Amino acid sequence: MVLTDAEGVVAEVDGPDRLDDEDVPDPAAGAIGAKGWLVQLSVKPSTEATWPQELAVYLARAADGVVYDPQQDVVTWPPGFQPRDRETGESRIEQLAIDWYTAWPSDDLELPARLLRLLGAHLPEAQPQRYGGFEPLPYRFEGDGATEAFIERWIEEARSWSPGLSWTTTRPCFGGSATMSTALAPERQRPGEAIVRIGIGVDGRALSRDPAYTERIVELFRASSTELRCVYAAASVERGVIAKGSRVSADYRTEVGPMPRSDRWIGLPASPTWLAWFGEPYAELVRPSIGAHLAAESQGEGLFLRMGAAPMNADELADRFPPLPTTLIARKINQPAQWFANGAYTLMAGPPSQPAEVIPQLTRTLDR
Repeated sequence: MVLTDAEGVVAEVDGPDRLDDEDVPDPAAGAIGAKGWLVQLSVKPSTEATWPQELAVYLARAADGVVYDPQQDVVTWPPGFQPRDRETGESRIEQLAIDWYTAWPSDDLELPARLLRLLGAHLPEAQPQRYGGFEPLPYRFEGDGATEAFIERWIEEARSWSPGLSWTTTRPCFGGSATMSTALAPERQRPGEAIVRIGIGVDGRALSRDPAYTERIVELFRASSTELRCVYAAASVERGVIAKGSRVSADYRTEVGPMPRSDRWIGLPASPTWLAWFGEPYAELVRPSIGAHLAAESQGEGLFLRMGAAPMNADELADRFPPLPTTLIARKINQPAQWFANGAYTLMAGPPSQPAEVIPQLTRTLDR
C-alpha cells in the first residue's frame, strides 16, 4: 500500500509478515510472544510530517504491538518501553499500584461483597482467579457459590492473628490483596487506627497503550473510594518492577511506592501520588492545602485529586503535587515529619513508617 499526502510525502506500507520472537531486534525484545506480525512503514522523502508516526502508533495500539525505528534502533512507542532480557525472560516495567484504606470492619461480610461488585462492574480483570491467605493459593473463584466462598474466606482471615487475603487476576492486572489490622492483639499496644487496606497492581504498559483503559482505572478508583467509604486511597507508579509472564517481583532497583509500612493506619504518605482520595475525616483537614488545586474536586464527602491525564511517576510529580500538612503525614524514625516531594522509595530505603503527629479517630459506622 502506498499513501501520499498533499505535500508529496509518500509512505509505503508493507506486510503484515509473520515474525518469530528471535527475529525481533534486541531493543524491541518482548514486543511479541513466540510469534507475531511485522508491518513496515517506509517514508520518503525525509519529512517533519507527523502522520506517518501517528499511523504507526495507530497500528501498534490496535495490534498490541510497538513502534520500532531501525534508524535510531529504539522503540519510539509506547513511551517507557523496556526490552525483555532474552536470557531470563524478564522485563523491567512500570506498575500502577492502587491502594484503598477503609475503616469498615474487616469481618463484615458486606465489605468483600461490595468490593467484588465494584471490580466486576469496572475492572473484571481484577476479580479473583485463585485466592487464599498463604502460598500456593489454595482456592479457586469458580462455580455458583464462588462469591459466597470468597466472602467466607475473607471473614475467616479477618478474624485471625495475621489477617490477609491475596488473589491472582488476569492481565493486565498483577494480583490483588486485602490486609487487615488484627482484632486479637490489644489496640493500646500498637500505634494508629485499625484499618483495611485493599490493593491491586496494573501493568503500566496497558495504560500507556490505551488512554481509554486509563479512564476505566480512574472510574474504578473513584467509585471504590466512595462506595467503600475510604479514609484515603491512592494510585502511584512503581518503576523497575520485574515482570515475567503473569507475575511480578522486586529487587533493590524496584520502586515500592510511598504508602507507609504498617498494618494499622498511621497517617498519610509523605510523598506525591498520581491519584489521591481523601475521605472522612481527612477531606476537611487537607482542603486548605489542595482545595484550590486545579485538579482537585469534591465528590460527596471526599476530595479527589488527579495530577495528570496519564499516570505520573515520582520525578514527574515532584514539582506539581501540593504538599500535605506535616502534622498528618507519616514520619521517619526519630525525625520530625517532612514532606518528600521526590519520594522514590525502594525495598532498602522505604517510605516513612512512624505514626503522624495527628491521627484522627476513624469512623466505623456503616451506611446500610
